[in-house]
Amino acid sequence: MADPTAPIHRIPVVLLTGCLGSGKTTLLRALLRAPEAANSAVLVNELGAVGLDHHLLWGAADTTLVLENGCVCCSAQEDLAGALEALFWQRLQRKLPRFDRVVIETTGIAHPAGILDMLASRALVAERYAMALVLCTVDAVFGLQQAHEQPEFLAQVCAADALVLTKTDIADPVDLAALERLLRQRNPAALLRRSAGQAPVDGWVGLFEAGGRSSRSPLVHPAQPQPGALAHRSITSFAVRFGAAASRASLEATLARILQRHGARILRIKGIVKVAGDTRAWVVQAVRGRLSVLEPLGVGAPAQDAGFLVFITAGLPREDVLDGQAF
Repeated sequence: MADPTAPIHRIPVVLLTGCLGSGKTTLLRALLRAPEAANSAVLVNELGAVGLDHHLLWGAADTTLVLENGCVCCSAQEDLAGALEALFWQRLQRKLPRFDRVVIETTGIAHPAGILDMLASRALVAERYAMALVLCTVDAVFGLQQAHEQPEFLAQVCAADALVLTKTDIADPVDLAALERLLRQRNPAALLRRSAGQAPVDGWVGLFEAGGRSSRSPLVHPAQPQPGALAHRSITSFAVRFGAAASRASLEATLARILQRHGARILRIKGIVKVAGDTRAWVVQAVRGRLSVLEPLGVGAPAQDAGFLVFITAGLPREDVLDGQAF
């Protein structure tokens, strides 16, 4: 007979946060390939009418669930709590492959404090899950700009146990040094590492092991806003669906015109598209006026939904963004 006084083994939770386009999915995909991160269930919180990130994680995790059309720090918080509860019961009933941890990838506008509060206050969630690590990606190219313009930036940085500076291979060295100073000033207790391109971050895979936050003293950030204290900016999200683009060149030219016209008010463009005469599906990514090189969708990832772009903007209506542009 089980000892009723024995402590319950709680499932570690890794919270992955960071601003829009800061490289959360790229980092997560690399980390999940490591043996130390095996047996991870992933909850992806998408902002937008069409989910993309679970396509990019195809094959990296046995169990990936998508929470769409809401930010888990506010409107979709009940969905997150319900998903965690459902994961626990399905794991217990062996309806899912066994997982040793849960990784939650938030939207780029998420305030981590609300999520941490839910994990600590929801009865079943608090009983069966333990926050192990808050991991925050910081865009080395746009980080200084985001620190001044996006209120969620500071909330995410201050909540983190570990900070990963992404895109350091293309960042200005002076700006990168200034950004590192800012991060160390705002969160001196956090681990700070650099990441370049698609390469995994050396030494970070060990963070997925069950120690995490519980192995260090709790972080205290007096300047960190409390749950509910930070309102999101006006964020507009919409999806555009279309058939195959005439060519890569025409698609890239259309996106370049949109980015040039609206600049930093286009917070993010992401999608999966097809091009006439090409059997492959292509992943489109753009952040704050910079269009990344199109990459082919991973082998085996479902491409039947290809032919969409999701726009996340700072209050721009759909008609102003598109304005006669055709894909």
